Amino acid sequence: MGIRKTINTMDSMVAIRKNKQILDLINSVLKVLAALLVLVFVLYPFLAVFGKALYQEGQLNFSEFSFLKDEFYLLKNSILSAS
Repeated sequence: MGIRKTINTMDSMVAIRKNKQILDLINSVLKVLAALLVLVFVLYPFLAVFGKALYQEGQLNFSEFSFLKDEFYLLKNSILSAS
């Protein structure tokens, strides 16, 4: 009886570890999706409206926005490192 109980306990511990790994993976995926939603729904429209307004006024110089490429690379790397 004692050996069977020990084996059942060990099996349940293995199952708990597997479930925790699955939950950690789901958590990482949700963090990446949340960051992408912020990027798409907050940052991109702001940049699009701001850029269009400057372009229509003739004040837009595309060389001034070259730093945005670096910012997006940093954002992408931070999203990937979160997972």
